[in-house]
Amino acid sequence: MEEHDVVGPLPENIRFLDALSHDGPNPSQGSKSTDYARAQSKRNEVIYDGRWTTPDVSTVAPPIQIFHPIFETFVHDASGSHIQPSREDIIHTQKLMHLASKITNETSRAKDLREILSIILQVAILQEQNSDASTPDGMYTAMFNGISIAFLIWELKREVGEGGSDASTQAELSMRQVWTQKNRAEFVKKCCCPTLILAGGGPWLTVLVAYSRTSSSFRD
Repeated sequence: MEEHDVVGPLPENIRFLDALSHDGPNPSQGSKSTDYARAQSKRNEVIYDGRWTTPDVSTVAPPIQIFHPIFETFVHDASGSHIQPSREDIIHTQKLMHLASKITNETSRAKDLREILSIILQVAILQEQNSDASTPDGMYTAMFNGISIAFLIWELKREVGEGGSDASTQAELSMRQVWTQKNRAEFVKKCCCPTLILAGGGPWLTVLVAYSRTSSSFRD
């Protein structure tokens, strides 16, 4: 009688499914240096951003452009001279920097910045709560089959380092938490979850792109 070989799950798939079963650390807490260092030593929590704790866990990501064409388009458009800002773009960006430089309370600051960023990017950036009650500072989402899918996640602090955490790390963890919500699990299994991230503090703004692949999240 002929026997058939049974191929078990690949290790990368096992780690991927394990990562999907965990929301990961709370973004505001996990972005503190001690919690971040701990997470970077765990294969099911690591963010592939080049920051490492132990040589046993690599945090180096492959070129982000190979995972989705939108990343190559973004890099090409951002670094090329073929796209020039319009007069309105410059005016709105100046207003954005003016508002970002204002020292004020976090609630009104976030509201004002969401409004001007919505104008600049020509999309509605809203504060949307996840099913686990976590809430990034802002997100741009679209509905697919009744599920809200995030294309942009925003975490901006009043000042760099405020609260003892890093805004870019918090945004990365927010991206992970947003995509590991149970109602989005089927989408995560079918795509690399390409996400634009805006992070910073005070008048400083960082633009990152991130995707989910195998066991955790990458960003560049």
